[in-house]
Amino acid sequence: MNATLLRICSVLALCMLFACSPGKNKSQQETTQADDAVTEPFGSYASLASSNVIAYQDSLLFFYNIDEDMVVPFHTQEPDEVFSFTFDPDGKHMYYIVVRKGKLTLRQATFTDGAPKLEDLADLGLDKEDCIHQCTGENSNLVYRKGKLSFQSGFSWDGYGFLKTHIFTLASRTLQKDVGFDTVEQFFAGYKQETREDKFVTKSEQLYYRSGKQLICVSNKLKLQEKREEDPVEYMWSQVSPDGSKVAFIAITMIVDLPHGPLCIANADGSNQRILAEDAAANELPPVWVGNKLYFIDQDSELEAENDGGCTTSLYVSDPTTNGRSRMFDRVQRFAIKLPAK
Repeated sequence: MNATLLRICSVLALCMLFACSPGKNKSQQETTQADDAVTEPFGSYASLASSNVIAYQDSLLFFYNIDEDMVVPFHTQEPDEVFSFTFDPDGKHMYYIVVRKGKLTLRQATFTDGAPKLEDLADLGLDKEDCIHQCTGENSNLVYRKGKLSFQSGFSWDGYGFLKTHIFTLASRTLQKDVGFDTVEQFFAGYKQETREDKFVTKSEQLYYRSGKQLICVSNKLKLQEKREEDPVEYMWSQVSPDGSKVAFIAITMIVDLPHGPLCIANADGSNQRILAEDAAANELPPVWVGNKLYFIDQDSELEAENDGGCTTSLYVSDPTTNGRSRMFDRVQRFAIKLPAK
């Protein structure tokens, strides 16, 4: 796999850099957690600021208040097409990009006790089509770190990824376009330490988690070697849950144009190893931890069987007890999670 390491690193960087209704079809194979969620008009519900909230989108954007089990439509407040979105870690703002006459504009939603305040931040000067990944069809992700936002454009078939990175500084409201590698590296400084990705090592195609002075194998019961083709199994996006009880990672078992392989989860002591999604390596949108639960996008076999030309991916969440998964919402292409405002 040495010849493909550069491509793996490139895709990993993309994952770091960067869901039309709240319909919830019941599944014979997987339960849908939000079946009984109440849908409320936006103006009548004002506790989003103090709650854990999932923003999810196919074409229209909705908020799901995890604490109140309530769905709130954001698209009734925002008339423009929402292209990409993210939250700040303080839970006070959602930053999002909209499409106006084919061009992209950066906006901000500020959460208070009432309806959020919406405002423009910057005209990005980018065409919508220039910010869509030509391999996956996914929109370029908006990423928040330490008071700055990053966004990519200019897909290239040579590297199967975007060539240009743009950074917006919130305090000064300034936009830097097509920044160099050093600036991108500085934007992500400390990422591995914050996510504890530096706690993992690979030996003989197995992934080990370093807990104190112990090296704990967290992949040996998954039989990943049986899934690979010619090259040895590699690992990316290896992370520890915020409470320290779980680990999750993506195993690369095949590379065609992009890496392919499963999203996996295990207890931090190496027990209860499970595969959550069979092919997650090429997904531009990384999974998100909330406590000891992992939220992620995956192909939905029921939607694929319908073959109606619509979205075939859904939002899933892991079960902290079994490490199995259940479906939160169907027909979801993108999502982000807001923590309670500090």
